[in-house]
Amino acid sequence: MTRSSRPFWMPACPWVPAFLLVFSVIGISYAAGGAILYNRFGDTVTLRQVNPDGSGDTQVIVDLPSPQCPTWSRDGRLVSLASPLAPDGSVYPNTFNAFVFDPATGTVRQITTWPDTFTGTPENYTEDFTWVFSKAFESDSRRLAVVSMRYVVHWLYRNGQYYNEFLEFFPIFEVYDAENLSAKVVVGEGLNSGALHQGDGLDWVPDKELLICPWVVTPGSGPATALVAVAPVKGALDAGRFRKLTAPQFFKYSGKYGVGVCYDQDFQPAVGPVSNRVVYVRERDCIDGGNPLPSSLSVRMVNLDGTGDRAIYSVPAGQYISHLSWAPDESKLVISRGTQEVTNGWPMPYVGAPNIYLLNANGTGLRQIAGPGDYPAWNPLGPTILRFPSISDINPATVGAGDKAFSLTITGKNFHGSEGAGGLGRVSKVLWNGSALPTRYVSPATLVAAVPAAAIKAPGNVKISVSNPPPGGGASGTATLTIGNPTPAVSSLSPASAGEGAAAFTLTITGSGFCTSSVAKWNGTALVTKFASATKLQASVPAADLTKPGAASITAFNPAPAGGASKPLTFTVSSQREGH
Repeated sequence: MTRSSRPFWMPACPWVPAFLLVFSVIGISYAAGGAILYNRFGDTVTLRQVNPDGSGDTQVIVDLPSPQCPTWSRDGRLVSLASPLAPDGSVYPNTFNAFVFDPATGTVRQITTWPDTFTGTPENYTEDFTWVFSKAFESDSRRLAVVSMRYVVHWLYRNGQYYNEFLEFFPIFEVYDAENLSAKVVVGEGLNSGALHQGDGLDWVPDKELLICPWVVTPGSGPATALVAVAPVKGALDAGRFRKLTAPQFFKYSGKYGVGVCYDQDFQPAVGPVSNRVVYVRERDCIDGGNPLPSSLSVRMVNLDGTGDRAIYSVPAGQYISHLSWAPDESKLVISRGTQEVTNGWPMPYVGAPNIYLLNANGTGLRQIAGPGDYPAWNPLGPTILRFPSISDINPATVGAGDKAFSLTITGKNFHGSEGAGGLGRVSKVLWNGSALPTRYVSPATLVAAVPAAAIKAPGNVKISVSNPPPGGGASGTATLTIGNPTPAVSSLSPASAGEGAAAFTLTITGSGFCTSSVAKWNGTALVTKFASATKLQASVPAADLTKPGAASITAFNPAPAGGASKPLTFTVSSQREGH
């Protein structure tokens, strides 16, 4: 039995396939209170993040085509997503598999491996494909429960268009070890359209071997969908395996157009991170003498033992709600709500697209925070995905031009990287005037970058920043590293003396630390200087400096940055009497 608000082929999750996207993250700081992920649908599908107060709405980088239906792990470390990515890097036409995304490193691991196969001709063929509908992590993120729907569809091209016939469709309920994917447990498979209700929602009770999911039951003379608790173990998934939590109704009535029937469908369970209370959506569908009426919906809450089942929020007539998630402290819910439309006589969600709303846990205070969007998921522990790096210190902050290669230590916060394999892995990058340096991750507060000698040949100021890998929040602010001129040293003069009244000559100064902007000085006055090498300068001494006997102080001077004057050597101007 499927919800009448959409035909059985219309997925609760995922949405339509899209092209491969790599998203950019805008530099926005996120408020305390947790990251709410959601999907925005259009020509493409984007994964977005927003603060609970509605600020900071931005795209999140995930290297997957059409990443959708986000589900947080209980420890807030991982996010599961559905995507049509194929093994060869292409995009499947219809199959969506489950993936696990690590926000700290940006890495993605594939969990399910359903194919998308075709047999026949382009005009007459059968397609076998699978959609991952619902996912839920165990408390420690070690296991992931997945409900998928497998479809076998016959397509026939006639009179300029394709017609289809669903030959087979059934849910598959599996539990995967997230580290050893081959160690999966098939909880139920091939259940046809009865029993497990198409995977419209799934959640794992914290610290318990218990999953909550929708299940078709028969209250009275017809079917309805209840929420049940079931253990994630292998075996026949039948009525003996589950405990019913909710009590949906099926009843007949005397309608305007004849005998009418109404039936309830309970779906999208979300187990509270603190109290284990379960919130869910109840949809009541009525058919009056064969004429479908608009669905009526409410958000309800029930205790894990099945007591206290009550409505906390009634959705206005003509509106639809399909997904919800708890706040970390259980004070609020995030929901998606939109407008129903009637297609081919059946009420369908949505006209246009839904929006993202916050709702107090008692059902009051509804307010929109984002949109359009669907599939909201609130991080159960509160931290956001996007953590922006910052720099507090660099060491050294000054180096000499022409020095050897060196290691630059960056101190700050929110640096990302793998702590395995000696600290090497996918890490934040240190940027040298915007270009990445080889970077080693030490800790969230320390990075070490290798600076080659070629980068410090010339003096100047360099902007140092840190860029976090996807999905970190871009680059930090900058710190300044100064490549300074060295302080020169003078070791000898040639000649070291001249006679009073001698003609102008060239003085050769030998030493170290000379650069192209070095200047030789005679008693503090600059001489016309030619740079010969890092160890030799040639200065023009005018005859005017040789008219009187005495001792002249010869120094070499390098300008800023850094630089400075050498210690002096003495040049002697001897008198004519001394010459006789």
